This record gives sequence, C-alpha cells and structure tokens, in this order.
Amino acid sequence: MNAKLKPAVTYQLEDYAAVRDEIVPLLERHYRELATFQDIPLKPNWPVYARLAKAGYLAIFTARIDGVMVGYVVYLVITSMHYSILQAQQDILWLAPQYRGNRIGAHLISYSESSLKGIMGVVLVQQHEKLEHPELGIVLAKLGYRPMDRIWVKRL
Repeated sequence: MNAKLKPAVTYQLEDYAAVRDEIVPLLERHYRELATFQDIPLKPNWPVYARLAKAGYLAIFTARIDGVMVGYVVYLVITSMHYSILQAQQDILWLAPQYRGNRIGAHLISYSESSLKGIMGVVLVQQHEKLEHPELGIVLAKLGYRPMDRIWVKRL
C-alpha cells in the first residue's frame, strides 16, 4: 500500500453566496503575498460582487483538496464592447503556494475555460499576471495563451 496518497483535488464552478465567507481568508493571504500596493487596504466591494453574481456576470471557480478551498479564479463575464462576443476577464486568480508546481493551477484554469465555453458560451478569455510574479505567465503559455496587451499603472 502506498503510504503517500495523492490528495483528492476537485474543480468546480461555485455560487458566489456559497463561497463568499470561505474565500475571505484566501483573499487575505493572496493580498499579503502579491498585492503591489500593500498600503492600500484589501477591501472587496462585496455588494458589487453580489450584484454581478446575481446578474450572471460573475463566474467563480475553485480548486479544493479533500473539500477545502486551496485556490480560485474569478471572472467577469461580459459581452465585448468591440466584438459583440461573450468574453471572460480574469478578476483574480490565486493558488496556495504549497500547491503550486503540480498542475493544480493549470487544471483549475483549464476547467474554468471548459466551463466558461460549454456552460456560458464564452468565446474569449483574458488572463492577467503581475510582472513581478511571472510564474503564471509560464503556466498560461503552456495552456496556449499568448501576451496581447500590456497594462500600465500609475499611482496618483
């Protein structure tokens, strides 16, 4: 018998109201690890998220190990103003550091793509990465993404 069993990883599209409270500790870890402007406090606009979810514009996908959430990717799903196609724009994506490097993140993204296309009819997915943390770009390239735009930020 193998003493080291692989954890049971599941990927799912989740309801905003069902995961809202559960996702908060992960968001806080995500903020501490990756937020560019640490002096701007983390303060999610929960009422806006709730309205977007109720209107069908928010898609939340999670990765769970033995039922415990270890990662998420959240998309804003809207009709493109330029092409009149349904597109998903990543709002936020994170996987607990101890689970990186073993394809859980790649599987989460792939699962979200399949669901966005199959369930919602999304044609185009946009992901973003922080230039200070290029690890995600390596995963995205392996999944067939290519860089298209660069986002510039100026602190006022």
